[in-house]
Amino acid sequence: MTFFDSYSYYLKIVLLKLKNEAEEQLKSFIEYAKVKTGHYVSFFRSDGSGEYSLDSLKKYFKLHSIYHELTNPDTPQENGSAEYINCTILDMAYTIIKESELLESFWSYAVNYATYILNRISIHAIKKNIIFYQAYTGNKLSVVYLQVFGCTAHALIPKNKRSKFGSKSLQCIYLGYSSRKKAYILFYHPSSQLFEFQNVCFDEGSEVEDTRVVIDSSSSDFPA
Repeated sequence: MTFFDSYSYYLKIVLLKLKNEAEEQLKSFIEYAKVKTGHYVSFFRSDGSGEYSLDSLKKYFKLHSIYHELTNPDTPQENGSAEYINCTILDMAYTIIKESELLESFWSYAVNYATYILNRISIHAIKKNIIFYQAYTGNKLSVVYLQVFGCTAHALIPKNKRSKFGSKSLQCIYLGYSSRKKAYILFYHPSSQLFEFQNVCFDEGSEVEDTRVVIDSSSSDFPA
């Protein structure tokens, strides 16, 4: 599910398991927009999909004075900017997966990473050298910490989890940035485990092995 701000070009991606999650995610984004921008959402455009035409959503829009505009059936050009952005995100994600030589099972992380990068691109149409995120929130961001998706990442093992002569780091695969805290998302091959960690050294010059893996997204603790 893609949210696209028509002024700043800021993007927000939400990965849904079921379509019936769309309503709650839309309401959540509208509240998120208020906090981030200091402005109320007054206009929302979408196609005529059923998840946007629910009576409960109509009541929500009316309660919050939000005008909901629907595009006509089979006319994606009426929402051209959003359609273009969706294609751009998918093309970037495809390229990221191919370049990193990872399996397609990592597609969701590639999509999130593509969106993360796009929000840090300059918008000359608004003001020279201003990025999407800054135009949306008013806050400046540094990009010096950006790393190559899929590169080798060495996570420093905490002292209380290693022996005196044991390894001091775990060799992992870098999959992006945590949305909950200042940390990197890492994948550890031996245990097929995902976790979020901050103390990481990157090796952007090496390739990761294209190994068949099963992602266990239920765990976020440091691998044992």
